[in-house]
Amino acid sequence: MKKEYLRNQPTIIVSDYNKQVPFNVSVTICEHTLITNDVLRPAQITDGHAPIPSYGAIYRLIGDGVHTPSFSGGFLKSKASNDYDPATLNLIVFLYDGVNYWYTISQAA
Repeated sequence: MKKEYLRNQPTIIVSDYNKQVPFNVSVTICEHTLITNDVLRPAQITDGHAPIPSYGAIYRLIGDGVHTPSFSGGFLKSKASNDYDPATLNLIVFLYDGVNYWYTISQAA
């Protein structure tokens, strides 16, 4: 059965860093200096905000030279993804495709 999701306009939210990655807004953007080994997970379904296919987040994580995040709760690493580099700026793009939660990490060349 095909599911249709109605969207009036794309919504982009600049948000505080949260280890619970949201998938109920078109795009959530945040920046954070990682100072602990955080575990990133998809946000839980609360208040009727179920994840919506094609929605995701962009996390701009600045490395402190030591700490590295891990990914849990069903995240799949894209084949095109780099590994997280704690010595530099990492851009992590998250996407929900309706079945799986994906992430891709990239750094400047």
